[in-house]
Amino acid sequence: MISLPEGQSPRFDLGLDEAEKEFARKWMVSKGIANTEQLVAVCPGSKMTSKLWPVERYVAVAQKLAEQFDATIISFGSAAERSVCEQVVGSVKQSHNAAGELTVRQSAAVLDHCKMYLGNDTGTMHLAAAQSVPCVALFSARDWPGRWYPNGTANVILRQVVDCEGCMLETCDKGNLCLDLITEQAAVLAAAQVLADRR
Repeated sequence: MISLPEGQSPRFDLGLDEAEKEFARKWMVSKGIANTEQLVAVCPGSKMTSKLWPVERYVAVAQKLAEQFDATIISFGSAAERSVCEQVVGSVKQSHNAAGELTVRQSAAVLDHCKMYLGNDTGTMHLAAAQSVPCVALFSARDWPGRWYPNGTANVILRQVVDCEGCMLETCDKGNLCLDLITEQAAVLAAAQVLADRR
């Protein structure tokens, strides 16, 4: 076991090189994103429908974070998730849709500039955590608690216990009940606390 200095969180260093970091800076400039902006990464998609929190709730939370914290929203995802990401960014003036535009490592380099991640249980969530970006992660109850939680101590996990917990279904037969029980208000409060802490 490798011990860390007291109070220090582990970092799964991806070893981003200067070229990758420079790419992120240039990508941000190309989108008109200033270094001073409070960037919030939002990831509303997933390959598994049983992991999807309702997109209209992401829209509402993104709008509130933009209003309350002057946040700039960057939506991440695959090319297949571009349309669902567009629903989120299309509702916020200060926003950008990166879905399908970036490689995994390029995404990590851009995430490194974000104040927080808000989204489903995805690979992007783990990329954010690897860059020590605090995550407000919305988890279904399809798997057991803690199994795929993001690394780090600054994360907030939103997850509801239901009778069918541990179902392992990729497509829920109960209308994503466990995720539906996670309220928009809970996500706003968690995200607001993370952003306040980062200030």
